[in-house]
Amino acid sequence: MALLAFILRAILFLFVFRLAGMVLRAFFGGLAQGSRPGGARGPGPEPAPRGQVEELVKDPVCGVHTARSSAIAGSYRGASAYFCSEECAEKARAH
Repeated sequence: MALLAFILRAILFLFVFRLAGMVLRAFFGGLAQGSRPGGARGPGPEPAPRGQVEELVKDPVCGVHTARSSAIAGSYRGASAYFCSEECAEKARAH
């Protein structure tokens, strides 16, 4: 019984020691990155800018919203409309 208790305490100690090491490494790594002259990024190329937010259009046939650039343009009941798929565009042409 004493051997089992010793093994469990040793496992717990190793777990706590490993966790403390990970926390300290992350803390000091963050301090080192923040103290660089170039900021957290350091030297090197600038990161690519994030994409622009694209307007969503609603398909009048099924009601699905899709990006304007990937929508299929057409007309529905005499007005211009955007469709999510060829199937919806065909349904609109049929009516």
